Amino acid sequence: MSTGLGDLYLTVNEVDNRPFEVFATIGRSGRSITAKTEAIGRLVSLALRSGIEVRDIVTQLKGIGGEHPIFQKKGLLLSIPDAVAWVLENRYLDGEGVKTDFQDLDRPHCPECGEKLIFQEGCFVCQACGYTKCG
Repeated sequence: MSTGLGDLYLTVNEVDNRPFEVFATIGRSGRSITAKTEAIGRLVSLALRSGIEVRDIVTQLKGIGGEHPIFQKKGLLLSIPDAVAWVLENRYLDGEGVKTDFQDLDRPHCPECGEKLIFQEGCFVCQACGYTKCG
C-alpha cells in the first residue's frame, strides 16, 4: 500500500481465520521510519496475541495523522498506523467501519464543534474553534 512515506508492506498471519501477528515494513524510507513501522507491527502482534479484539486495535490506530498524508482511491490515508488500521478493518471487520473523530475521511468535521475541517500545512484544522488534529 502506498503511503506518504513510501510503500507499506503488511503481512498478516492468521490462526483459525483470525489475525495473530502482523509484520510491517516500509520501502524507500529512512531508518527511523523503518524502525517505527516495525514497532507498530510488533505492538499490533502483541495486542492480537493477548486477545485484544481487531475492532479495538483499529479504533486506536484509525485516524492517526502523520507528516505526509496522501489521497488514494480508498480516501485520505493519514499515516502508517492509519494504513495498518485500514487493512485490518477491511480484511477482518468486513468494512463495517469503526468510528473515529473523522466520520467521513473525505469531508472531516471537527470533533469539538462539528464544523468542517480544512487540511492546512499537513494537518486538519478547524477555522471555527481552533481545533487541530496534530495537537
